[in-house]
Amino acid sequence: MSQRLIILFYCIFSFPLLAFATEDIFQPESVRYWAGPQSEHQLKPDQAKLFKQFPFSWEDDIFNRGEAWYEFDIPDARIPLGLAGILIPRVYLNANVYLNQQLIGSGGSMTPPIAKNAHRPLYFTIPHSAWLPTGNKIQIQHMSYANMGYILGVQVSSDTVLYPVFQQRYWKQQTLPKILFIVEVLAMLLIFSIWLVRRSQIAYLWFSLSLMMLSLVTLNHFLIDTQMPHKIWATINNTAIDWWLVFLNLFVFSRLNLNNFIFKRVLFAYALLSLLYYIALPLNELPGTLLFHSIGFAILIFTLGYLLYLRFVTRLAATPYLLLYTALTIIGVHDLLLQLGLFNDGQFILYFAAPLSVLLIVGHIINEFISAMRQSEKHATHLQETVNQVKSELDAQYQMLRLSSNQHVKMAERERIYRDLHDDVGAKLLSLYYRADDEQSGHLAKSALQDLRDIVSRKSMDGETLKDAIEHWRNECYERSNEYAIQLNWYCNEIDSTSKLSELQYMHLSRMLREALSNALRHAPQIQSVSVTIVERQQQLFFHIQNDGVTAPVTHWQRGRGLNNIFIRAQELQGAASIKQISETEVSVDWHIPRALS
Repeated sequence: MSQRLIILFYCIFSFPLLAFATEDIFQPESVRYWAGPQSEHQLKPDQAKLFKQFPFSWEDDIFNRGEAWYEFDIPDARIPLGLAGILIPRVYLNANVYLNQQLIGSGGSMTPPIAKNAHRPLYFTIPHSAWLPTGNKIQIQHMSYANMGYILGVQVSSDTVLYPVFQQRYWKQQTLPKILFIVEVLAMLLIFSIWLVRRSQIAYLWFSLSLMMLSLVTLNHFLIDTQMPHKIWATINNTAIDWWLVFLNLFVFSRLNLNNFIFKRVLFAYALLSLLYYIALPLNELPGTLLFHSIGFAILIFTLGYLLYLRFVTRLAATPYLLLYTALTIIGVHDLLLQLGLFNDGQFILYFAAPLSVLLIVGHIINEFISAMRQSEKHATHLQETVNQVKSELDAQYQMLRLSSNQHVKMAERERIYRDLHDDVGAKLLSLYYRADDEQSGHLAKSALQDLRDIVSRKSMDGETLKDAIEHWRNECYERSNEYAIQLNWYCNEIDSTSKLSELQYMHLSRMLREALSNALRHAPQIQSVSVTIVERQQQLFFHIQNDGVTAPVTHWQRGRGLNNIFIRAQELQGAASIKQISETEVSVDWHIPRALS
């Protein structure tokens, strides 16, 4: 906590103290200059010229050798009591500082390739013992391309006052570009990796290339020794500015799906011509050329106007790009005026385009990621629904297959039983029929044999109509009643011709009707007639079999296997059966079942 309070106290009170201290900084107002080389740093009065104050640029042809000297006097009253410092905020390209012709600091190599300090502030300290009692002079040796030198200014003060000023400038002109250079390179590698995965989205390639070009521009801010001829490095640096703008425009047009082939050709033609122009340009003119940079600025203005048109006329969603190009236009105006010498702050800010463009693409990537996540969630939900539906269908099909398999097994076993019945029981019933002693036994054996044949040789009634089944039952009842010489009264109401019976319904109903008729023929000795009534009503099927000739009341009956089977089969068909005493000599067997089994 105490450390935080100290930092807060410093932040609150350091700025006004610093502002007050800057009033003690000495800046020369009368400077002599002459062209080099100057041996032994001896001033030649016939060569010296005078200018009032910095900044100073080489506009005379006398600097065609690429060297200049500056000299100014330090008043005795402005000599610091302790350690002194001297600050050159910006110099193009390099400088050495002398106090009374004694070297006190060097910016690096003064011979080709000259150290590049175009964006690095130079700061040197002067011990108090180095000053003369009076008549102190500061000399500055300035090296650059022929007629292409520029020096922003010189400041002299105590080290405690001037060094914080140097630190602020160093942060802005060196540390910050280094940080942004790392951001640019990392972002370039990231976006290029995304493009390798998603080759169809060419916009990512254009953006990674624009970051690569911008990183070269930013590298120029803090790279001092290039280890290559200045001609090649200056060509690379100038070309990178132009190609950065080209790739950035291609990125924006690709993102907005604007396939303007003419504009793309113009962009590539501009970039190629600028490269050829820089190659052909002499070295001394290359750093200060503004021709193609001005054309690039015009392209920037054109793109900004086009984005305004797209946003406010065609209502295209181009707001992020519009904001980016507005910021780039402001940056471009600042740096262009700075290069023309109309600004004296000595700070190019083009590298700030990197974080702006990176924020833009990161925003787009995040937006695409969110959209992809939402789309993925929708697809996942739809896929889950589809999977559930397919699973349900598969379960249903599995159940059907299992039932079909069980049914197939049952059918096979039933057919085996039918064959055994036909071969064994059928043969015995046939023998019994031929060996019958009386007519009644013969009829009984014949009826049993017919029942067996119906069971063994029957065809599936599944899918057959109820009307066809009733006709079959009617014929069987008439045949059996005729054999016993009794009267059959048959009644059936109007049946829907489309009504169908399942195989299970047909099998049970046929056996129930047969058993009811057999029971009447066997257990009513004085039977004269039998009535069969079949009625379809309210999705129910009603059967009523009534006969006379009964000698014992129903309450005295003991239900055997035949009657029990009628009740059991009715329950299996989800219905019910009953036996009723109609009169002293008449009885009926009734059952009803639903038309459709659940």
